[in-house]
Amino acid sequence: MKKLKLSKLDWKLLQLLDKNPQETVSSLAKKCITSKERIHYRIKRLEEHDVITGYWALMRIPAHASAYKLLIKDRSLGAKTKEFIQHIIQMPQAGWIAHTQGAWDYIISIYGPDYEATTCIQEILTHYGTYFSEKMIIKATHATSINERYVHDNAYVTTHTDTFGSIHRQYDELETHIINKLAQNARSTYTEIAQGTDKSIETIRKKTKELIEKKTFTDIKLRINHEALGLKYAHIMISLRKYDKKEALRMHAIQQKEVVFIMEHLGHYDLHLEVVYENSLEQLRNNITELFGEAIQRFDVVEILKEHRIYLHL
Repeated sequence: MKKLKLSKLDWKLLQLLDKNPQETVSSLAKKCITSKERIHYRIKRLEEHDVITGYWALMRIPAHASAYKLLIKDRSLGAKTKEFIQHIIQMPQAGWIAHTQGAWDYIISIYGPDYEATTCIQEILTHYGTYFSEKMIIKATHATSINERYVHDNAYVTTHTDTFGSIHRQYDELETHIINKLAQNARSTYTEIAQGTDKSIETIRKKTKELIEKKTFTDIKLRINHEALGLKYAHIMISLRKYDKKEALRMHAIQQKEVVFIMEHLGHYDLHLEVVYENSLEQLRNNITELFGEAIQRFDVVEILKEHRIYLHL
């Protein structure tokens, strides 16, 4: 992909939207000292050129739901690849699917009530398992969301955490509608969210604000096409032989400029780091293994080639 040349205003917008993906055009225009029309045009351009690919409201996983990752090594999908990806995209429990290279060829994130999530995994394996040379299922327990720090000139860092299953709450029909709209596009206007309901825009505004204030979402993130900026995106899957070092490793990873997300698991892998980098991960690998080498049993790099779906909903 050809790298898009970004202006100073483009970078400023990426920085501001990273801090607050829901910031209004009017507010952005004031901070950038320019017109609303120009801001609207530049954001639209960034979206149309796939620099910005979305605005993701990452819902906290409630007590009645589970989060799994299905890791797949391709043996012979071949001509079945397109059908395989489309099948998974149509599955409501599949919140994220990526084509990868390295230790694994596909990673699928699956969310929902445990019965629905495990049934989804079983369906995938029933239909396509014969084409896999290896599979692995891990269950996610915690997430640490970090901002897209690479768009900033300084060391601006924010973190948000979620212990999966710690929220004991059922959402009503309107709340579910709002959560799902924001999961699709966190910059949706109140008018857009109100579509499909019989509620006033003011009711939608109040309920949306209430859901955000009650920390329904772990984080609201700007989604960037790293390749468009000349960067790479990968997951580092880590298995520990000294489990008591996991928290120290997580805290150390938060301080590393390449790391933008951390998820902890039960299963073969104990955690994975999502990293954005320019050329090589060698320096980060050396940094981590120098401090935690004795605690790490397996350190697998999986480069993300293409994300096919990002939609975590109720």
